[in-house]
Amino acid sequence: MNLQKTKFLSILSLTLLMLSVIPFANIPIVKAADIKTYSFIAVSPNRISLGEQVVVNIWLQPIPPSQFYVFHGLSVVVTKPDGTTQTLGPYTTYTIGSAYFNYVPAAIGNYSFKLTYPGESFANGTVTYLASESPQSATLFVQQEPIPGRTEIPLPTEYWTRPINARNRLWSSIAGNWLIRGYNTSYSMGNSDAGKGFNPYSQAPKTAHIMYTKELALGGLIGGDYDSTSFYAGLTYEAKLTPPIIMDGKMYYREYPSDFGYFQGVAGYYPGAVCVDLRTGEELWRTDKMNLDAGQIYNYVSGNQMGGIPYLWDFGSWGAFAFFAVGPSLMFRPTTWHMYDGNSGDLVANFTGALPSSFIQTAAVVYGVDGTMYVYFLSGAGGWLTMWNSTKALESANIVSNTMGTNIGFLRNVPGTYNWSKGIQWNVTIPVHMVMDSSGALFQSASGVTGNVLIAAVESRAISYKEIGYSLTTGQQLWVHNLDVDHYTAARAFGEGKYADMNPNSRSWFGYDASTGNRLWTSDPADYPWGTYGLSGVIAYGKLYALSYDGKVHAYDLETGDEIFNYYSGDDVYRETPYGTFPFYYGPIIADNVVYAGNGEHSPTQPLFRGYQLHAFEAQTGTPVWTLPGWHVIQAIADGYLVSYNAEDNSMYVFGKGPSATTAIAPNIGISFGSSVIISGTVTDSSAGSKQNEQAARFPNGVPVVSDESMSGWMEYVYMQQSCPAEVGGVPVTIDVIDSNGNYRNIGTATSDAYGAYSFMWIPDIPGKYTVIATFAGSEAYYGSYAQTAFGVEAPPEPHTGPTAPPASLADQYLLPAAGGIIAAIAIVGAVLALLLLRKK
Repeated sequence: MNLQKTKFLSILSLTLLMLSVIPFANIPIVKAADIKTYSFIAVSPNRISLGEQVVVNIWLQPIPPSQFYVFHGLSVVVTKPDGTTQTLGPYTTYTIGSAYFNYVPAAIGNYSFKLTYPGESFANGTVTYLASESPQSATLFVQQEPIPGRTEIPLPTEYWTRPINARNRLWSSIAGNWLIRGYNTSYSMGNSDAGKGFNPYSQAPKTAHIMYTKELALGGLIGGDYDSTSFYAGLTYEAKLTPPIIMDGKMYYREYPSDFGYFQGVAGYYPGAVCVDLRTGEELWRTDKMNLDAGQIYNYVSGNQMGGIPYLWDFGSWGAFAFFAVGPSLMFRPTTWHMYDGNSGDLVANFTGALPSSFIQTAAVVYGVDGTMYVYFLSGAGGWLTMWNSTKALESANIVSNTMGTNIGFLRNVPGTYNWSKGIQWNVTIPVHMVMDSSGALFQSASGVTGNVLIAAVESRAISYKEIGYSLTTGQQLWVHNLDVDHYTAARAFGEGKYADMNPNSRSWFGYDASTGNRLWTSDPADYPWGTYGLSGVIAYGKLYALSYDGKVHAYDLETGDEIFNYYSGDDVYRETPYGTFPFYYGPIIADNVVYAGNGEHSPTQPLFRGYQLHAFEAQTGTPVWTLPGWHVIQAIADGYLVSYNAEDNSMYVFGKGPSATTAIAPNIGISFGSSVIISGTVTDSSAGSKQNEQAARFPNGVPVVSDESMSGWMEYVYMQQSCPAEVGGVPVTIDVIDSNGNYRNIGTATSDAYGAYSFMWIPDIPGKYTVIATFAGSEAYYGSYAQTAFGVEAPPEPHTGPTAPPASLADQYLLPAAGGIIAAIAIVGAVLALLLLRKK
């Protein structure tokens, strides 16, 4: 109903704009004028089932005398099926002279709606709009039986790309974006280079199928005199492929130099960003002006225009400001934020005088339902909490006007420089929580967000002293609690109205109610001793998924803290690591009931340990789904594609379900009836990676499609220079024919081999033309494909019997055979007489 309402209001607004040929600013105010009004009312839809709601639209003509006026006192009389009436209102219109409200009828039958306007004066009484009522009633019929709805376009079963046709509304469930690091983990950061997050609006790769790889910097083994050392990967503080941001099938990420620079020049600030197609890696544009921090899709709504607008944000150099003490408070050197067009990368606006954001490390970012960015700044030493509203800043800069109550509003994307402080929605005083220890004076700082609560903590590198909760709506302090004297928080996770923190001293996680700060549970400790390093966790599906150096991902019940299962990365049988197993460090990233986590560590040595892998397992049971070797710094998931950066070769890896291509070949000459025919072809991978230079050279006939069970080893072979697996399973290809009688029938199934080839032998059972359809139905790794060909079968020859002899005459049938018999008898008698004569002699 809301979608119908939006559509109707859009049409209504456009109609009003067309009728209002004189701009608001040019409407003359006539003194002492009485203006006749005309009332209009419409109900949409005008036929519903009992229990549904309708939208009642009301408006007057002409519209108010300027954009500063609205109509007041409009009322609607509803006549119900039993003849009783109900008066609704009074209503005040928008400046375009219209308004709407929702109505839910309580009985079946016919309803009528009539609008009345009492009239009023404007411009100090110099202009009077006269009273009026709608000349016709709007009608509504309510029935008991459900009204069939529109048949929705189902979720895709074929390879799909962006943009998505706006009619495919069900697809929103799989078309999630990724706007900032830690998106949907209540906007908390991962471990330096280690991304994490939960995307509830994305499918998930169920195999290790690689869409493509893309080199981001010189990487891999150096070789020669450098022995086993590999090129600098930027771990842990300058990992490539950050943040990244994914919007509308486009991926944006920073460009980092190949050398170290974390404490050089302007710390952490590397202008330069790249936009690529998520599915293919094709570069769409790049700029050297942007230090990319966040994305935003702003749902712009005005009286005339509506829709989502993509922006990219650069929060300024978080090293280009200084902290210095002035009395009891900290002062900040202001910085400049930059906003860019998400489609082109062009600058939209500069906002000067901004508080330094430190990119989530000293601020928290929350997205509203319309895409508004609410950025929270907490100064523990200064005793204040500030909320900055991006929409307020955009309106003050005349970039957008997102209101139907004060003016029409137009989209103005004119680059300019504006005052950042105009976006401050509120700035409140909060209690100062200070603790003195060996580190000096410690104050509360923002930690994360869940529900309607901002969590802050007072802590040092050794002890966590206090946790505090603040209202996101008002900034009011909601609660404060002291932590145990031996409590130190190594990691926190936020979500579902709860949060958890990990104490490495006890190797346990602690769960809290975010609204009250009350502790709910304490988990059993992770394995000794490496379980002391538990540096990341994500909340999803009523569970806390926590990584640990003990080589496990622990899944805890969010209500009780009970460990439901743990996923183990396996023993280090080759004894390359000091852990005896493979520690988890990267992730988790979660979508579609699959958890992804990567082996790694905070301070890797050279050469990189072998045996580290990217792991995927079922979120509810911990059952393994797939693994792939490598130091995979997983960063984001959207549109069904998981993005990682592999430190072993400094390349981007994108995992997901890819397109396939099937071919079919049959004899192009007619075959004899009764002979066998061989139908053959190939099934190959059509993903962008199969066309990369190396893959195209090694597989000139295309990269073969293989079974899901063979995928991990096959991807290592195709993309990671590993040996070809000893056994490679193919995929089934269904062979169907349409025979010369028009019958469609299945004749069997072939299975492709490690070369992607399949063949099938069959003896056609009737003559004529056959159309062959070879179909690969698809798998978890590939979307399906098919091909068509044809062959002919010649009709068999008729049996050969020779010419027919004429019938014999009477003489031939009787006289000639008799004469022959007499002659034979005479010959026999002659022979007997001759024999007797010889004996007499």
